[in-house]
Amino acid sequence: MTKRSSKSKAIVKTVEQRSTRMPRPRFAARLNDGVSYVSGNQYATAPVVTATNTLGYNKIVLAPGSGASFSSFPCDLVARQYQNGLYLPGTRLDYFPAVGLTTQGTIAIAYIDSPTLMKQWNGLTAGSQLAFVQGLANVKTGPLWQPLTFALTSPSRRKDYLVDNSIATGDTNELDLAVQGYFVWVAYGLVAPSSDLTIGQMVLHTKMRCRELVGFVQTQ
Repeated sequence: MTKRSSKSKAIVKTVEQRSTRMPRPRFAARLNDGVSYVSGNQYATAPVVTATNTLGYNKIVLAPGSGASFSSFPCDLVARQYQNGLYLPGTRLDYFPAVGLTTQGTIAIAYIDSPTLMKQWNGLTAGSQLAFVQGLANVKTGPLWQPLTFALTSPSRRKDYLVDNSIATGDTNELDLAVQGYFVWVAYGLVAPSSDLTIGQMVLHTKMRCRELVGFVQTQ
């Protein structure tokens, strides 16, 4: 039998560690001629299936400067110092599960950028989100216990979006001007938990361009 070298063991250990490691918080920015390019990890509000339910759902809003869907949003905080922003290609949403391998259920993620569809999602009655997501052409699905990635590849309908911290979700004109799109997700087919179940973590690997600097405000 061939004995594995210590170098090979180190390589295998490194691969195993990277395959299970959560991304570290990171942030970078570059300012050039009044245009700022920022990148970093933004942590969305944790996805939860509430007690006694077999279905969970939510949206992750891509609106430069908003931060409404996130518990940590360094890139959007930078965007708030500008008038306009844009999520760039290379932005992607990663789902990292926090459930066991035997957990029943499926996770489905899709992306919508039509103001009409975004308004429709906001007005859905509880339980109708699954049919909505399954009806989208770009939906991706996988077992609840398996990581899932959705990259932002579709071209933006606008060159820039207005930075607005208070978006009227029922107004298609405001959605058109200030919201680039929604990542929408649904977890379904679960055994109903007896208490609220956090199924994992959603991390938005963000690449953003900001234009027309307004000014920096010092937080108190």
